[in-house]
Amino acid sequence: MIDAHVDRKLQQDWKDDSRCTFCRIIANELPATRLYENDKVIAILDILPLRAGHTLVIPKTHISRVSELPAEIAAAIGEAVSKLARSLTEALENTALNIVCNQEYAQSVPHAEAD
Repeated sequence: MIDAHVDRKLQQDWKDDSRCTFCRIIANELPATRLYENDKVIAILDILPLRAGHTLVIPKTHISRVSELPAEIAAAIGEAVSKLARSLTEALENTALNIVCNQEYAQSVPHAEAD
């Protein structure tokens, strides 16, 4: 295990959804290119894409860590990822996809998401 990750504490500002960029996008306070939405999740194009079609699937409820996701929201993320993977595969004519969930490490926004 990496020592820096052992007993790591969640930063206090990660619990404050009023400053969360994703919460502000969900509330239509910030612009985003929306690809998919239902009552539990939203999918947007990443503003700093690592590859063509780089999409973020975000729960509408402010949850900082993937490990804190309730089962129904995790299932909604999975369903959205599956639908988007099919659509992106067709639109980009490319079957090579990466699907990633980061928890704190490599998260630039303190909100759980799949990309």
